[in-house]
Amino acid sequence: MAEGGGKIDPMHQFLVEPLFGTQDWQIAGYNIAFTNSAMWMAVATIVLIAFMSLGTKGKVVPTRGQMMVEGAVRFVDNMLASNIGPEGKRYVPYVFSLFMFILFANVLGLLPLGVVGIHPFTFTSHFTITGVLAIMSFAIVLVVGFWRHGLHFFSLFVPHGTPWWLMPVIPLIEFVSFMVRPFSLGLRLFVAMT
Repeated sequence: MAEGGGKIDPMHQFLVEPLFGTQDWQIAGYNIAFTNSAMWMAVATIVLIAFMSLGTKGKVVPTRGQMMVEGAVRFVDNMLASNIGPEGKRYVPYVFSLFMFILFANVLGLLPLGVVGIHPFTFTSHFTITGVLAIMSFAIVLVVGFWRHGLHFFSLFVPHGTPWWLMPVIPLIEFVSFMVRPFSLGLRLFVAMT
């Protein structure tokens, strides 16, 4: 709330403010205070764990909570199957965790909790968070790509059927496009939530 006017300041939700630990919490000279961003990440994680616990019952006749969890898992599984194929099943845990963490973070940040005096903090509205998530995913793509294809991974930068006279240009364009992908993925989520 703004001073004296009783108005809600819309920019307040974008400020990273330390909650505690500002003086004594340091590692290698860097302050590692617990901030509102870290608190909302913890809240998103706790809510996600509570949601997932609804699906751990394993009943033959599922409860509503179990159906919600199974539906979310099935959605991610179908998405990976259609984009990667049957081998995508091994990546379901990571993609599901990332998808649900971002979903819960965005939903929690958009709740109208300011009405009751709690200012929600959409931590995905900061490029540092979305950038780290994008770099983690990009690193996994690189590791899996080199693990599965070796140096043949670089042949993905030359699309099948490329005319010979475009061979000097297309791999360069594809490589730049591939290297910019983590930045563009992180930037899209950051901009959408800001």
